Amino acid sequence: MGERVTQYHFDPDDYEKFSQRLHQSLAIFQQLIKRPGFGEGPVLLGAELELYITDKQCNALPINQKLVEEFNDKKLTHELNRYNLEYNLSPVSLKPTPFKSITEELNRIITSLQQLADKHGGRIFPIGILPTLTEDDIDPAMMTDIPRYHALTKGVKALGNGHFMINIDGKTPLQFCTDEVTMEGANTSFQLHYQVKPARFADLFNAVQLATPVVLALAANSPTIFGHELWHESRIALFKLTAETHQPHSYWHQPARANFGHGWVRHGGEELMAEAISLHPPLLPICTDTDYQQQMADGLTPSLDELRLHLGSVWSWNRPVYDPTNGGHLRIEMRSLPAGPSVIDMMANAALLIGLSEGLAEQMNYLLPAIPFSYVKGNFYEAAKRGLNAKLIWPSVTSHQLAEQPVTKLVDILLPIASRGLAKLGISSDEIDKYMQVIKDRTIAKQNGAIWQQTMLNKLKYHYPLQEALHQLTEKYFQNFMSGQPVAQWARE
Repeated sequence: MGERVTQYHFDPDDYEKFSQRLHQSLAIFQQLIKRPGFGEGPVLLGAELELYITDKQCNALPINQKLVEEFNDKKLTHELNRYNLEYNLSPVSLKPTPFKSITEELNRIITSLQQLADKHGGRIFPIGILPTLTEDDIDPAMMTDIPRYHALTKGVKALGNGHFMINIDGKTPLQFCTDEVTMEGANTSFQLHYQVKPARFADLFNAVQLATPVVLALAANSPTIFGHELWHESRIALFKLTAETHQPHSYWHQPARANFGHGWVRHGGEELMAEAISLHPPLLPICTDTDYQQQMADGLTPSLDELRLHLGSVWSWNRPVYDPTNGGHLRIEMRSLPAGPSVIDMMANAALLIGLSEGLAEQMNYLLPAIPFSYVKGNFYEAAKRGLNAKLIWPSVTSHQLAEQPVTKLVDILLPIASRGLAKLGISSDEIDKYMQVIKDRTIAKQNGAIWQQTMLNKLKYHYPLQEALHQLTEKYFQNFMSGQPVAQWARE
């Protein structure tokens, strides 16, 4: 939807008309999901991978527009900053080897992009936050020069006083104030899109919320910003702090636009859509003249452009997506996982999140009363802060109590549930065993992307000044990524 943005100056009438269209669209969506057959097609899994572009010395290289133009593939798009790309992978059927299919496409695309980037003295690879990123790389000149990003920048700044307070704790805390939205573009992720039937939405979405902290802890891959050692998954803190500029009220705060949610879902996707409309003002008030009610009357699937545009500008870590193609369907977009450190690691993270969500979904009637949502939200930030070292609160239906457990111990309990969830979807046993073993190997080695980066950086700092150590770290990361080996097997020397 963002490709439709061609302007970034709006007046009050634009916002008022857009808000009216949003509420009309929500009412029509509530009619649409009752239509027989809506969202009942084959279940598909899709993904988006964000990538960094660097030069051969591992510095951010701002050539995304050149690469997008020359690559000439509509699935490759710009990202906020000129040194980032995003590739939208083809949706795949879940039977029998979805992760193998995604892997094959991803390897093919990365190889082609590497060859193209090489012609311009560059490299591309997935990493949550580039260790060599500098304050010069968040200069306004680094923003991709297209109307969509100018409009988003202006809209986000208008939410508050125009300044972003970056305050992230850690081994070497980071504190500064900036007025540049380009800080947000320092984050790159591996996002999943999972199609879900409307009747299953609430249970499956809640299961995704419950499972996300576990997978995030295992997948953490973003431990530094500007050389500061921060959270194991610092993207979570950075994105939240740069998604909007608050003006705190005396006793309450406007709900964060980048959030983990406000409670368990009790009804369905329309509940989350209503929440996004009610709690968050529009950023991109661009309206169409399409008569959605007439489309409904004609038996067509309404495009609901304003609703889709607005939902795309509320950055919940898990959020609903309405897609009008092929009669229309609902998806859950899972946005918290970092890019990298290897293709096989990203596939294992995806397999665990999908499998665990499916395995837990059938238990949600029992699990929801057993754990308050605030504890799951706490788990999410604990996982982002401490990664594999996190302790998460987990419900026990049999013992009727909550317990805090190390995530590495929790994995032993949850891997069989994830395996059953994947098997229920018709995924082959070989594929299940392969990716669950990748996860298990991480817990045995006590190494994910964040811990590998932390360990290597601390070793390198004994021999090199900080900036040289960061470049050496990034070079070693790139070589390991190119080897195709899972991070559990990466040497720490």
